[in-house]
Amino acid sequence: MIDNLFDDYGQLFTGANVSFFYSGYVSQPLLTAMVEGFKVKLEKEGVSSQTRRRLLSSLVEMTQNIIHYAIDTLTPSDQDDHQLRWGSVCVTLTEGHYVLECANRVEAAQAELLRERIEPLRLLTQAEIKERYARAIREDAPDGSKGAGLGILTIARDTSAPLEFSLKADPARPGTCIFVLTATI
Repeated sequence: MIDNLFDDYGQLFTGANVSFFYSGYVSQPLLTAMVEGFKVKLEKEGVSSQTRRRLLSSLVEMTQNIIHYAIDTLTPSDQDDHQLRWGSVCVTLTEGHYVLECANRVEAAQAELLRERIEPLRLLTQAEIKERYARAIREDAPDGSKGAGLGILTIARDTSAPLEFSLKADPARPGTCIFVLTATI
């Protein structure tokens, strides 16, 4: 059975130009291994150092958001280290651009905070995003944030198009949403 699934997944990912994909429980050590493997792949493919840096930086930030904020967890929600939380990360090559997507389940209240943080960034120029990033480094972390909002700003800073996101109520789990963040590099 696994051999058939392996071939089916391989064909699906090749046809969709998937460069990297992971879905499951994520931890900091797993993130480190994922980034190292993806970095080697990008180097072997001859991807420029600037594009590699942007891709890897965004991949780290998106995956850390899963580790910090996803509600599907094997560890207590108040545990600050060694977290193990469920999410998905996918990188595709589409029309000469890398598209990074991450998805995870969040509480409905957290979904609104995400909307409030991301929506305004979509309207800013790259120069304005860089200015906000520099200002955020000097400020205290906002309530409920584990990094002064730097993760989303870092991703937005590295993109070649405005961030895209969706928040869809999960009817199977009332009071929760599926959060999908998309960054084009």
